[in-house]
Amino acid sequence: RGTTRGIDPLRFIRSLYCVDRLARPLRGATASALGCPADAAGQARFAADHPALFDATGWAHHPYELTLSPHRAPLHRDWVTIANLPRLTTTLARALRRYGRSRPGGLPLYLTEFGYQTNPPDRFGVTWAQQAAYLNESEFRAYVNPVVRTLGQFLLRDDGGDIGLTFQSGLMTERGRRKPSYDAFELPVYLPRTSFASGRLRVWGLARCAPNGHAAAVAVEFRPRRSARWRALATLHADGGYGYVDGRVRFPGSGVMRLRWGDHTSREVSVRRTPPR
Repeated sequence: RGTTRGIDPLRFIRSLYCVDRLARPLRGATASALGCPADAAGQARFAADHPALFDATGWAHHPYELTLSPHRAPLHRDWVTIANLPRLTTTLARALRRYGRSRPGGLPLYLTEFGYQTNPPDRFGVTWAQQAAYLNESEFRAYVNPVVRTLGQFLLRDDGGDIGLTFQSGLMTERGRRKPSYDAFELPVYLPRTSFASGRLRVWGLARCAPNGHAAAVAVEFRPRRSARWRALATLHADGGYGYVDGRVRFPGSGVMRLRWGDHTSREVSVRRTPPR
């Protein structure tokens, strides 16, 4: 749709690897129109003729949604946002497998740019609080995908300038004021489920500033409803390589939880105990 317009990611991958929606090699006129091999002999040589496609060390992608929640799948089946990232993984794996070049463990994904547009200053953005929550959930979604290697936040500071044509996805405003996402980025927290009748809830987080090789101790704090007092419920120990914490914590009832690591506190997340069925 023009050289300056975005390309549907999955359609692009299929065209690049010369396969259809069922990962079958393209044939005949359809193949020729895309510069793909149109006969069996050409298809047999395809992987050897294109080492950049089959020996690449990774695939880079920008899984932007910009304004919708990280768990809302895109409307177009060929788009890939943070919400349906496994479709990108599957499409790449099927294309490689079709030519006998399966990648054990999958082709690594490098999410080299990601962020949420905020209002203010962009009236089409999400609120500052939503940005903080959405970034944390997005990072969790990247964490649970085993082939993701990086997730790059864009930007640190809003672009400013011509609002609507520039990015206002910073953790700070153009003038340097910190949004709630700044602290949420330093110490993310996310709970896949926030309600319970009994048992424990999964608590995930990241002590981002922890030195490499240091297993940081991250406290899970809780405050009951109608109370201003926080108390520590549990301690989660971050892995030394990346600083992630991922554990299950029993909450005494409905209230608000947060993570604390040193001088850093995460955003607050409401948890709710429901009546047993």
